[in-house]
Amino acid sequence: MLRRLALVVVLVGACTVTPDPLGFDEPTMGAGSAASEAGESGGADEESSGDDDGAPADDDGAPSDDDGAPSDDDGAPADDDGGPPPPCGNGSIDEGEVCDGNDLGGASCESQGFDGGTLSCDAACHLVTDACVGCGNGDLDEGEVCDGAALGGASCASLGFLDGALSCSDDCSELVTDACTVPVCGDGEQNGDEVCDTDDVGGATCLSLGFASGELSCSADCSEVVTEACVAPVCGDGSQNGDEECEGADFGGADCTDAGFDDGELGCSDDCTFDTSACLICQQFTEDCTSDADCCPGMHCDDFFGNTCWP
Repeated sequence: MLRRLALVVVLVGACTVTPDPLGFDEPTMGAGSAASEAGESGGADEESSGDDDGAPADDDGAPSDDDGAPSDDDGAPADDDGGPPPPCGNGSIDEGEVCDGNDLGGASCESQGFDGGTLSCDAACHLVTDACVGCGNGDLDEGEVCDGAALGGASCASLGFLDGALSCSDDCSELVTDACTVPVCGDGEQNGDEVCDTDDVGGATCLSLGFASGELSCSADCSEVVTEACVAPVCGDGSQNGDEECEGADFGGADCTDAGFDDGELGCSDDCTFDTSACLICQQFTEDCTSDADCCPGMHCDDFFGNTCWP
């Protein structure tokens, strides 16, 4: 009992505060209270300062990236490459684009195989060569035989083929007839460079070729019209035919005016040529004259009408 009372007295003495003689000192706290207060202060400082590198903490307490980029909701940094690729039209060639706006990637009409011109880029970021000059632009330029579908009006038929599809060489230097159909001699139709084909002689006849009559035919290779069955004209048979000017009284409807005269009587010689000995060069009606001899038969020179030929 006495030991317990002594222990209480010792403890009370240790906790007794000695007042400042001037009355300004606050009571001294025990070591445990000072340590507790220091710990609370230190925790507050740490909470306000965030990371060791001084970066402000996110709302959830997680530090932001060192580069200051805002973090995702889960605290991970945002990914700049996570969105769709830049669209065509931003003026820069991106992945999958050949060109973009004025950025042609160094390409030119010449690099595309043309002689010159202006290369451009369409809305889908593809090169446009419409304004380029030279083989491949679809227009016939100087020195070109053809260009793409521009064939200068030529066709397989105009080149002597039956039909088919005409095309142009890659260098625009020649027409390509590989797809044209070669005419077949013997098919009964005169086409291509054939002169004739079987019975088709292109509308010709023995008469049109100067013969009196007969039947034309075609050579086996379609290269010439055969006149062996045509009848040559015979002067004296009574019919004007072939290359005869006349035959007896058959003048084929001709008269002195057809022979270059003004009037008169046309005749036929023994060799079936015109006889113009009776044809006249005379003054026609109302033409000037000096005597009746100047006027054509049936007219006289009339001084009443100013020396002109009148009936």
